[in-house]
Amino acid sequence: MKRIILISLLFLTIIDCFSQNREVPFTLDDRDRLIKLEEQFNSLNTRIDAVNLRIDATNEKITSLRNEMMTKFDAQQMQINSMKNLFFWGFSILITLMLFNFGYLIWDRRTALYPLREQTFLLAEKEKEHEKKLEQLTNSFKELAKEDKKVADILKRVAIF
Repeated sequence: MKRIILISLLFLTIIDCFSQNREVPFTLDDRDRLIKLEEQFNSLNTRIDAVNLRIDATNEKITSLRNEMMTKFDAQQMQINSMKNLFFWGFSILITLMLFNFGYLIWDRRTALYPLREQTFLLAEKEKEHEKKLEQLTNSFKELAKEDKKVADILKRVAIF
């Protein structure tokens, strides 16, 4: 029973809420509040616009600084490239001079050794001639030793015969 009464009361309350057409009147206080809100909104907009202007100015400064840094970086890069070229040419010339010097050294040795080779060849031929003459002399003394006893004794002492 209590339940039924409670449910019916609830039902009636709900019906009463839906059946009434409640209209809220717009008062002067509400209008004043709206005006104040509009003023605050407008002042906020002006502040936001000022902040946007500051951000734009900062962006322009950053852009100009970036461009300035890029020009400095490009200038430094050009200096580095010119130094690279200088080192490249310097080392190339140095290596060329070393190779030229090595070639000159080889050529000089060959030209200096050529007369020595010729002299050595001539000396070797003269030495062969002297050996032949010495052999002829030795043979002559051996033949002489066959006939003369003194010469044979001398040749035996020197270990030739």
